[in-house]
Amino acid sequence: LAKELSPHDCRIFEKVGKAKAVMGKLPEAVVDFEAAIQCGSRDPNVLFALGNVLTDLARFREALDWYGRYRAFREERLADQPWGQPDADFFANEAMVLRVMMDSTAKGPEKDSLFERSVASYERALELDPDRADIMDDLGILYYQGKEYRQAIEIFQRKIGMDPKLPNGYL
Repeated sequence: LAKELSPHDCRIFEKVGKAKAVMGKLPEAVVDFEAAIQCGSRDPNVLFALGNVLTDLARFREALDWYGRYRAFREERLADQPWGQPDADFFANEAMVLRVMMDSTAKGPEKDSLFERSVASYERALELDPDRADIMDDLGILYYQGKEYRQAIEIFQRKIGMDPKLPNGYL
C-alpha cells in the first residue's frame, strides 16, 4: 500500500526490500532494492543489502557487482567522512562471496585470482577490525584450502592467542 501511495519515495522501496529479506522473500527483496536504486536512492546500504540478498540466492557474480558499486559509492562520495569507508563486515562479505565462487565454479587461473582477491578482502577486514575471531577463522580455512599451511597456522595461532577458549580455534 505504501508503494502505491508514494511510488517515488525511494525509502519505501528500501524498507520493503529489507522487510522482505528478513522474511526470506529474497526474489521479492531484489525487486524492491532494484526499484529503490532506480528511483534514485541515496543510501549506499541499499547496494550492500542487494549484494547480500543476491549472495543468499547464490547469484554471486551479481552480488560482487553490487558490492563493488557499494564500495565505489562510499569511496567516491563519502571519503571525507569518518564513517564513509567500507567496514570490516563489507570486506568479510566480499571475501566470502569470492571464496564460494572459487569453491563452486572456478578452475585454473580464475580460481587463483579468486583466492588472491578473497585473501585480500579478509586481510582488509582484519586490518579494520583486528579482533574479529570469525574473520580469522574464515581466513585460516581459506589458507588451509589453498594449501598455504604456514599462513593458516599463523592465523589460527593469532586467534588462539586472543582467547584460548574461543571455539574453532584448534582446527
